[in-house]
Amino acid sequence: MANCSEEVPFSSDVLALAGRDLTVRALLGTASVCFALTFLLYVEECYSLSKHVTSPQRRNKLLIILGLFPVFSMTSVVTLWVPRASLYSNFLSTGYLAFAMLIFFSLLTDYYGGKERLIEELSNTDIKYNTPPCCCCCFCIPKSRLNRRVHGNLRILVLQYTIVRPLLEYIGDVAGADGRLNDAEISVQGAFVWLTILRLMSTLVCMYGCMVIYQNVRELEKFQHINIRAKFMLIQTVLLVSNLQTALLSILATAGAIPCNPDTLFPASSRANAMNHLLVVFEMLLLAILARWLYPKGDPTLQKGGDKTPAAVEGRTNPAMAEDGDVQADEPTKAQGAGV
Repeated sequence: MANCSEEVPFSSDVLALAGRDLTVRALLGTASVCFALTFLLYVEECYSLSKHVTSPQRRNKLLIILGLFPVFSMTSVVTLWVPRASLYSNFLSTGYLAFAMLIFFSLLTDYYGGKERLIEELSNTDIKYNTPPCCCCCFCIPKSRLNRRVHGNLRILVLQYTIVRPLLEYIGDVAGADGRLNDAEISVQGAFVWLTILRLMSTLVCMYGCMVIYQNVRELEKFQHINIRAKFMLIQTVLLVSNLQTALLSILATAGAIPCNPDTLFPASSRANAMNHLLVVFEMLLLAILARWLYPKGDPTLQKGGDKTPAAVEGRTNPAMAEDGDVQADEPTKAQGAGV
């Protein structure tokens, strides 16, 4: 490679640099170890959920969401070792994130006992639409009651991210392979700027669809044991890492804040890309540890007529309490009394 050329380095260039630079070897080795820990943590979560979550649908949704962290970590490590695989790695991680966002919206509904239970619970409550990140200042938006049509419209807001974001990534990859997309060209006429704006808009609309449901149910007392606020913030962090951090480092490289290092022969864009993926590996390990703590083994489910809290589960094995406070005898006792 020529000094500070715009050519994306090969994996052989990375290996050559790691052979003569101890810092690069340490960073690549640390990133690989972090990915291994993230993957092992996910394997432990799979085993734990298979033992403690009896519902197959709930278990599959949790595994898909928790799989965000090893998938992002894996694609980032591959890009660190093979920089020319960045387009394919970004497309894979973005597509998985888009699918996981739709699953998370479904999990939000599932936590409240399903769509029917959620609609029944909020049928007499005014839904507020002036929520971040899109309409936090729009107090003129009229309120409405939650019904099937409103729930379907909110789901469409999340579903568009599953379609639009991978499509934009595909268009960007095709344009970049043809040499028509230059992320160093920050201008109104540049395709990179418009693709970035469309990605950001799609992300904000998706977050808004989840936020409307989240903001209107998080204060309900019976939902406090689910700890949904922390779980939602965890997903928001992944969205910010995959969008804001990448765009910020790309802008810094374009502005010259991340200059080319003649010793490494890598261009500024490749250095910014390597920094981004290195940060992603470390961030995904921390988020995976937090997710392991936030998604407990016995994930509760709200059932119609009551919630499946530990007290409720215990009440099914002990003599049940009637609504007026009297203790009801269980079936064997009733049968014995009838025989007498």
